[in-house]
Amino acid sequence: MKRFLIILITPCYFSYSQTNHENLEKQLEEMNECFLQKDMKCYVSYLHPFIVEVMGGKETAVKTFTNKIASHEENGKTFISLEHKEHSEIIEYNGELQCSLTQVSLIELENKGKMIRDYNGKILYEYTIIAVTADNGENWKFIETTGKEDMISHVPNISPKLPVKKTTRIRLD
Repeated sequence: MKRFLIILITPCYFSYSQTNHENLEKQLEEMNECFLQKDMKCYVSYLHPFIVEVMGGKETAVKTFTNKIASHEENGKTFISLEHKEHSEIIEYNGELQCSLTQVSLIELENKGKMIRDYNGKILYEYTIIAVTADNGENWKFIETTGKEDMISHVPNISPKLPVKKTTRIRLD
């Protein structure tokens, strides 16, 4: 009887876990595509509510990101690709599922005389994104830590056990 019960429970757990992973992957890819397409309204819809609130609400966040992208482009900074690598184990913390992922951004710089650094070429950034869901993996919200790894401690309800890597930057000359 015990063997039968274990066999019955295992497929259910695997299916639940698989759905979490699939939704996480899909929604992170959608968020990245929104960013690359400069659809900041879509992009902001994937951000963790605390981040949006700190930025002054959805409209202000959309405006801030739109202006930032325009400024980057004016200064010769173009985002070429956003991809993610492995993610940590999905853990439950205070009623939410959470994990961290390594995000990889490829950026091309063209010095238009407005940048501080005199550099033309591509730069690869690796940084951590925190993923959180309050509805068992249906909808994931994200927090980027690019260069602000210590800020995670200020976001309510984020597990201190999630691995957060220091941002790395590599020139691809």
